[in-house]
Amino acid sequence: MYQTFAIASIIPLWFLGVCHGQVTGIDVRDMMEEMEHIWVDNDGTNSNGFVKGVSPCLNCALGSSNQGEQTSAQWVRFAFHDFVTADTATGTGGMDASLDFESTR
Repeated sequence: MYQTFAIASIIPLWFLGVCHGQVTGIDVRDMMEEMEHIWVDNDGTNSNGFVKGVSPCLNCALGSSNQGEQTSAQWVRFAFHDFVTADTATGTGGMDASLDFESTR
C-alpha cells in the first residue's frame, strides 16, 4: 500500500517537471552548456567575447578609451558596495543589486 502511494505521488511530479521543461523551453542542461561555453570557448570561432572583457585585468569592458581602468576591480568594488549595506537583523540590503537603482545618489 505504501509503495503504491509513493509511486502515485511521484508520477504527477515527474509529469509536471516534463511539462514545465517543454513549456519554457529551458532545460537545466542547456543552462549548464551555456556556462561551459563561456568557460571553455574563450577564443576562436565560437568565442562570445565574455572572457576578453576581463582577462587580462588591464582590459576595460568599455573599450580602449578607458585605458588604465580595471574591469575586474570595478566588479569587486561594485559587489562590495552592494553587499556592505546588508542589515541582517531586518533582512534588508545585501547582494541584491540594489546599488544599481541608486546610481543617481
